[in-house]
Amino acid sequence: MPDDDVRAVAVDSENNKWAGTYNGGLAMFDDTEWIVYTTSNSGLSRDKVISIAIDPEGNKCIGTERAGLCRFNGVSWSRYLSNETVNTTNFDSEGNIWVGTENGLAVFDNTEWTFYNSTNSGLSNNSVTAVDFDSLGNSWIGTYGGGFFHFDGTNWTNYNRYNSVLPDIWIKSIIVEENGNKLIGTEGGGLVIFNENGVVVSVDEEKSSELLNEFALSQNYPNPFNPSTKISYSIQEHGNVELKVFDVLGREVVTLVNKKQKSGDYEVNFDAGNLSSGIYFYRLQSGNFVKSMKMILLK
Repeated sequence: MPDDDVRAVAVDSENNKWAGTYNGGLAMFDDTEWIVYTTSNSGLSRDKVISIAIDPEGNKCIGTERAGLCRFNGVSWSRYLSNETVNTTNFDSEGNIWVGTENGLAVFDNTEWTFYNSTNSGLSNNSVTAVDFDSLGNSWIGTYGGGFFHFDGTNWTNYNRYNSVLPDIWIKSIIVEENGNKLIGTEGGGLVIFNENGVVVSVDEEKSSELLNEFALSQNYPNPFNPSTKISYSIQEHGNVELKVFDVLGREVVTLVNKKQKSGDYEVNFDAGNLSSGIYFYRLQSGNFVKSMKMILLK
């Protein structure tokens, strides 16, 4: 390694590891040897590399501090956005390059650039630190000091401490999972898991038992929550029903339901005002049906 201060890491389709360092340029490790690219032996615009993204064709987009974006296809180098600090870069499903800078968001369709900032878009903060995309092609954009944004190509929605349970508006990273969960890394509030439709813990690909069609336990709403949330479930057979909450160590926190109930749909309010922030699990048991789900308390 040319430098121990590693600011960005990516892996290409051939399993080569690429590392961006703050003073030593760009390094590639093929599990046998290192190749180091610097301003002295390549088209890299500066040796302070702080972001990397690699598309399916193997093109590398390398963000630098105050020296713009470099694109490397394995043979030749191209440079864009000179003098900009490129905090983050990513490729959408159409191959467009999204670049987060200290002066806003830039999108390159391989022909021309489109720029978004607080003067011409819904962005309220120009320091863009993270970009990722959901399965519908919507963009999720993190900023340093302005929370995070949802952009569907036309409309912008901002999530911050005033209109959500987001504990910190200084966003450092965003990853959108296939199930729609957004993993949001913050500077002072830890990791946040967000889904506008409720956080998804698991998805049953196949329902092999009739019981799974007859009984149901829904994701609590809202989730994350503070300090109360609602848990809904369905019972198809008359019998004893237990609904309990556990902490991450498996210790029982509270019993919400423990009684016989008729078939039907039920909703229970869980008030966690006396609990600390963290991950909890709730479990429904009735007859042979048992199901647990995860919820997140954020104060």
